[in-house]
Amino acid sequence: MKIGIITKPNEKGQIVIPKKIRDALGIDKDTYLNLVVKDNSVYLYPISDVLIRDKNKKEDSYYKTLEKTKGKWTKR
Repeated sequence: MKIGIITKPNEKGQIVIPKKIRDALGIDKDTYLNLVVKDNSVYLYPISDVLIRDKNKKEDSYYKTLEKTKGKWTKR
């Protein structure tokens, strides 16, 4: 197992992505992140090709992705 930066969640369950990692991945306040749970782990991927023109337009890639993954966040 490779040890990186160790952190723990705050009272709300939130964690901070350390600046060193944000800089390495090009993550800033406008970056969307895809979080995937797999094999008892959480994988985080910056998404750079999200295009949001109008939240009411279903053809936007962000909203298509949300619609496709709807309901996948729980075990139901």
